[in-house]
Amino acid sequence: FAGVASDLGIENLGVGLAIYAPFGGQATWDDNDEYKDSEAYPGAVDGVQRWATMDGSIKEIYLSTAVAYHLPGPRLSIGAAFSVVSEAVDTIRARTAIGHDDLVGSTGALVEGRSHVDVSGTTFAAALGLIWQPTDELHIGLSYQSQPGFGETTQTGDLNTKFGNGPADTSPIDFTQELPDVTRFGLRYKAKSNLELRFAADYTRWSVFKNQCLMDANDPNANCTLDDRGGSIAGVTQSVIVNIERNWKDTFGIRGGASYWLDEDKEIAGGLTFDSNAVPNGSIDPALIDMNKLVATIGGRFRLAESILLNLSYTHVYYIERDVPVRTRDAMGQDIGFSAPSTTPDMAGRYQQMIGLLNLGVEYQF
Repeated sequence: FAGVASDLGIENLGVGLAIYAPFGGQATWDDNDEYKDSEAYPGAVDGVQRWATMDGSIKEIYLSTAVAYHLPGPRLSIGAAFSVVSEAVDTIRARTAIGHDDLVGSTGALVEGRSHVDVSGTTFAAALGLIWQPTDELHIGLSYQSQPGFGETTQTGDLNTKFGNGPADTSPIDFTQELPDVTRFGLRYKAKSNLELRFAADYTRWSVFKNQCLMDANDPNANCTLDDRGGSIAGVTQSVIVNIERNWKDTFGIRGGASYWLDEDKEIAGGLTFDSNAVPNGSIDPALIDMNKLVATIGGRFRLAESILLNLSYTHVYYIERDVPVRTRDAMGQDIGFSAPSTTPDMAGRYQQMIGLLNLGVEYQF
């Protein structure tokens, strides 16, 4: 995040400009050295998670302008923001032509291959917010951040594939997905002159993130209308190359925190957050995993000079372990989780992770 704000010399007015990334991230996975230089199973060197990701990024970068005005009478501040959103997906994963995770076919020939998605696009978003100050000590806030593109977005680019010992192929694609809108509530209470208490909650509508669909960009009638197992519907679905079922769930978070001022130039702060899980068992994979989690933060804000402040904090994210069972099987033992074009290897297993973040920030006031 980087931003600048000013009142432009006008009482009760605030304007701002910022760039930040509220959605997305990137990851690169280590190799499995046990299979280094393997002739029988060369793909295994990229790790067991390769069927979901080997190296990839999802980026939603916002450039936002905002304006707010404080109404002294009702002690109410109203703000709005408009954002230009730069979207990009660049990811490599292992694939076979029919979506299973077999390394070789019935004849012993190599069938495992690689798929590289490289797409991007530009869309828009907006946000609204209110802060009400019923007393000198209490501030209550409510905000709404729209979905990127206000619904489904389309990114364009290429899908590069190579299966087994076959030739490499590049196809122009349209990549569609729908990211959530977010509603947030917060309050802060000045309990003492040097102590402030805070509470916040948010609701993120991840249930709109149903799938990530790759369609042939050369077909103007391409559509990703699928059945409840991600399968093609005869006479309806058209030109879908591959679809990744997500079917995420809405999430909520709650946070309590406080700040204590040692003096006017030294602030100590801390907080504890619970954030719920968005990803169901049926569509979990190592590319986009989630669990219920606890987030603890401690840090401080210190004035180094008249116009310069230093922010330093440590955040520890404790993810509650998940044991994901094998997906439902038919009488022949075949996975019946998803249908083509959404067939994907079963990512059942034990998921554990822990993250620590050291945050350093500098503020300059002028």
